[in-house]
Amino acid sequence: MVRREKTPEELEQEAYLKDLKLRLRARFRNTPADELDDNELLSIFLSYSIRNYDYVKAADELIEHFGSLHGVMEARYDSLRQFPYVRQNTAVAIRALATVCKRAEMERRPKHRQIKQPQDAADYLYPYFIGCCYEKAFLLLLNDRFYPQDVVFLADGSGDDVFIDQKKVVREALMHKSTKVILAHSHPASMALPSYADKIATVTLSQTLRNAGITLLEHVIVSGMNYCFISEDEEITKDILAFSQREKPVKSGAASKKPTK
Repeated sequence: MVRREKTPEELEQEAYLKDLKLRLRARFRNTPADELDDNELLSIFLSYSIRNYDYVKAADELIEHFGSLHGVMEARYDSLRQFPYVRQNTAVAIRALATVCKRAEMERRPKHRQIKQPQDAADYLYPYFIGCCYEKAFLLLLNDRFYPQDVVFLADGSGDDVFIDQKKVVREALMHKSTKVILAHSHPASMALPSYADKIATVTLSQTLRNAGITLLEHVIVSGMNYCFISEDEEITKDILAFSQREKPVKSGAASKKPTK
């Protein structure tokens, strides 16, 4: 088969993309990572996987469509493939990169760390939600001294809903002999705010666990890089979640105020 000769426009585009790729790679090598914005980082990544399309323009379009670099990493395979320049290999590479980031963040966590407050729980559980396209729910199991024993996957949901099997939660806690647990689930398609259903599920699960001698410390909701704690919601009474009754730790070096007479 005789190959078709490329047009002058095609040759010009090919030369431009080759030069752009070299400039992007040089920029990455010679610039501190903190000085590169999200669009530049994604452009560099795309320069290795897409062809015949401006890498910078592609990065701009993807970030604008999905809302952020994190949104691109969380995007479903079929959502990425709707862009003509995102072929199968590119979509797989983006999803694989999200998994690599997730694994790396998990390895960075201290292996023996007490979960003394909601923020500790969020830091510990956050990596499990990197790259999540749908709602997911996890259960963090703790011992009497607030040390993690295990993180159990509870359920996958649809785009905006996940069912928490309360019997499974109790069963997992009893099997691991955990007296304290923390529930966490994601809102990939919405804000990190509890829905009415989330609040009801928290109240009923707290009571179910209490009947089994298990304490529900917190319910964390994750959305992208943001999260919230249901214990801070005004509609949740203080007896529902144990962390809402725990004293906030005094910051290092901060003097405690004495009551005035």
